[in-house]
Amino acid sequence: MIKVLSKFVLVFAIAFAGFLKAGDINWSGRYLLEGQYVKNPGLSNDSNEYSFLSHHLILNPQFIAGDGIVIHSRFDIFNNSSYPNSSVGEFFGGSDTMASSTSKQKHGSGELESETLVVNELYLTYANPFGYFIAGRAPVHFGTGLTYNSGKGEFDHWFDTRDLVGYKLIFGNLYLFPMYAKIREGDAELDDDVQEWMLQAGYENLDTDLDIGLMYTIRKSNPGGMDVTAATDIYNQTGSTVSTASSLDVKTFSLYVKKRAGPVVVKLETAMQSGSSGLQTAGGDSIDIEANALVGEIKYESKGSMDVDLKAGLISGDDRGSKDYEGFLVDRNFDVGLIMFNYMLGNTATGDNIGNENYIRATTNGQKADVGYLSNAMFIAPGVHWRWSDKSGMKGRFLWAQLEQEQYSGQDKDLGYELDFSFYYKPYDRVTLQLDTGYLFTGKAFAGNPLSPNETEDAYAIMTKAAISF
Repeated sequence: MIKVLSKFVLVFAIAFAGFLKAGDINWSGRYLLEGQYVKNPGLSNDSNEYSFLSHHLILNPQFIAGDGIVIHSRFDIFNNSSYPNSSVGEFFGGSDTMASSTSKQKHGSGELESETLVVNELYLTYANPFGYFIAGRAPVHFGTGLTYNSGKGEFDHWFDTRDLVGYKLIFGNLYLFPMYAKIREGDAELDDDVQEWMLQAGYENLDTDLDIGLMYTIRKSNPGGMDVTAATDIYNQTGSTVSTASSLDVKTFSLYVKKRAGPVVVKLETAMQSGSSGLQTAGGDSIDIEANALVGEIKYESKGSMDVDLKAGLISGDDRGSKDYEGFLVDRNFDVGLIMFNYMLGNTATGDNIGNENYIRATTNGQKADVGYLSNAMFIAPGVHWRWSDKSGMKGRFLWAQLEQEQYSGQDKDLGYELDFSFYYKPYDRVTLQLDTGYLFTGKAFAGNPLSPNETEDAYAIMTKAAISF
């Protein structure tokens, strides 16, 4: 029903846009075309690779209903059924399985299936002198995007949205933004909802170039709202099931600070999670969550042709000797390297080298593009941005990382290091052409269990990207 309704709204808007007064509707969007080639993601001597071409269209019409009243929307066209709620885009040739492809005998007919249009955002904002009211399915973002990331970057593949109601109160340089969100409604007559209470507050001073923000979230659900299945190996616990003794009750506290001093910009964000997962181990013990993350960046923005920066972070990992889960899963849009933490590396069919493979495998079965989570790692990543001209340049980054918590007794903590380069060209203001390359010098941590180690051969990647904004 939503797909049919979204198509009707889009056709209606296009058909009658010419009759609307200027300013009644604003159009913006972005077309993405990407090619990916990752050689040896299995980190073995066997020939293995990930490769595909994809394209995707994002439309963001805004309907201005009156003074301060705006209806925002996001239509995603050509979506990949294997990567729901993402901007990965549909693969050239489609993303259906061999079984469904064979049933249509494409090898003979050469026919391609029609692609889909979905609505990922639809919300109302009403601005007034005291702040603004927001309601609907809206993007959520905070700080550097460590935990909440709206995915507005040019080549972002993931985004966070919530069905929420909130009001942002503004007091000079201070703001207070309480929100209530529903993640899952379930049956309207049953108490099987998943809900979030969010409070965002901050201080922004343009004169002193200081930005401070905090966000506190409580996610709750009764056992009836838990949609995990008994077969899901999640939180590194085989055979975990919904607990009848405890409910989902996870609290996340995030703090963000940004300060500029001349050409130097410093960013720091930390997040802490605690509470009950609402699940229990096969032995009946409650699985609690105790995780944290700390990331920072210092950047020197020169007036010349070259900027330099340094990124560093410490992301907690799961202690396999504990029944609880201590691993922090950073938002998928938060990238520090091209290959490491973006892809499932090594023998993922049997290995659990970093501590989040069970989580990824359970929720993204069969996916190969940009599904990794940064977790269980300490990393340092210096970078450089060399501007050749107003339209072209090169970015480079060196990444070193090691495990924060080994997953097997005697496991090596060295994740290795990675060298990435990105070349870009902008022939026009709204067009970006980019070539990304990366080489992973694989560390011994990917060997996993020392009693039955995996191979740790190197891997490399080449990616081409084009973004056209309008």
